[in-house]
Amino acid sequence: MIEGGARFEIETPSAVAAVRGTAFALQTSATGSSLQVTEGVVDFGAPGKTRRIPAGYSATVSTQPSGGLTIRRLPPAPDVKPLPATLTQLPATLKWAPSPATQHRLDIFESGSGRWVESRELDGRQFDISMLDNGAYEIHLAALTTRGTTGLPAVVPVKVDLQAKAASLVAPEEGSLADDDMPEFSWRLNGQNEVARVEVAEDESFNDLVTSSEWAPETSALPLRPLSPGQYYWRVVTEAGGTSVATSKTRKVVVNGSLPPVRIISINYVDNQVRVFWEKVRTAQEYHLQLSEEPEFQNIIKEATLPETTAALRLIPGRRYFVRLKALSDAPLTSRWAPGGNSTWNNPLIDRYSRTHEPGLAANKHDPLDHGPAADPADPAYPASALPDRLNLWLYDIATTSLPAKPSDDVAIVAIDELSLNRIGRWPWQRSVHAEVIRKLHAAGADTIVFDILFPEPSPDDAALARAMADHAMSFYRSTYRRLRPTIC
Repeated sequence: MIEGGARFEIETPSAVAAVRGTAFALQTSATGSSLQVTEGVVDFGAPGKTRRIPAGYSATVSTQPSGGLTIRRLPPAPDVKPLPATLTQLPATLKWAPSPATQHRLDIFESGSGRWVESRELDGRQFDISMLDNGAYEIHLAALTTRGTTGLPAVVPVKVDLQAKAASLVAPEEGSLADDDMPEFSWRLNGQNEVARVEVAEDESFNDLVTSSEWAPETSALPLRPLSPGQYYWRVVTEAGGTSVATSKTRKVVVNGSLPPVRIISINYVDNQVRVFWEKVRTAQEYHLQLSEEPEFQNIIKEATLPETTAALRLIPGRRYFVRLKALSDAPLTSRWAPGGNSTWNNPLIDRYSRTHEPGLAANKHDPLDHGPAADPADPAYPASALPDRLNLWLYDIATTSLPAKPSDDVAIVAIDELSLNRIGRWPWQRSVHAEVIRKLHAAGADTIVFDILFPEPSPDDAALARAMADHAMSFYRSTYRRLRPTIC
């Protein structure tokens, strides 16, 4: 214990050790206290009866009244054969010369922090150093007596500097087809003491991993989860010493099969548009949309290929429409339309627009959509079978148009605009985002929050959204003017 030359005392049930600028070890038990001094001197003994113990000696005091102070010379430090100053590969063997001691104690410490990394008792005259991260260490090796007393240590400073090297990819070959959704990836390691894992992504940037394997010192691995049919990129990342990382070249692989069907998740009405949203298919590059008045899609009114997961439609009122989608990929994969309810949407509320315009399709919100006069549900041209739907829409139009035309200064619109989509991501957003919006609007002083957004299906974030609605005790409404409880339907 070295602290600017100050003096310290350590008291045990049987002894007092006065310490000044020393390095020592002290043990105490029910039978007595033991001391080993490796640097400086320590005053040690029963209270009032201390002796000065120099470096290279040990001392013992018994708890028995008749027990006195016993002083012994410590075993000398082992004669350790030198190691390279920097170890660039492990394991490295530490060896020492023969001595009377049959056992030795080895301790490894971090040089900077002094943290104890490893400790063990050894038989023989060598030890394999392994499993150390890059850094500077001190290795202390000392002989053990038959009483278990540790002798003077030999201190060996060492630096570990392991460098990872890029792996060589073996299989699958570039652009090859894999018929298994759990393909095996293999590679060759080119460095020492490396662990590796395979990484799989949809694009060459690898910003969003689809899956990976476990870190292991192996040269082959399976992905942690199955891969859907589609085109992927894969690479191998190697790591050595905890701080050195290398990345292999990238290869393309196609998992054979059919792209999964596209699932439509909602249809919203925004500014005279019908906007369709569908779930992203991870391995799809584009989506093909078809619009028809028949569920069999014999007569296609409009179709388009879209890069995003939303599209805007303009429709002729008084008719029932069906829309379906399928995913497209640059890879040689088949795709299919989803069955019935998954990608075919039949909703009479889409018939709210002009009868004087042909149906249209807008691939993004910047495409202009024509909007004609509102349809009259009393028009005899409307089929009788569609009258309940028309009546419902007519009542809806009366409700919306009967609202005061002059906007209130107390009302603010929080728009889902292009800037929001660029910052947060494509629509639909996770409901935890809407929960955060509620908390921020409440903090800004909002009294009532109105959501003109449909939440048609359950979500893992329902609880977070419901909790935000309940915590702030506000009124939440849909565009149908029905009060919402703090739950998600």
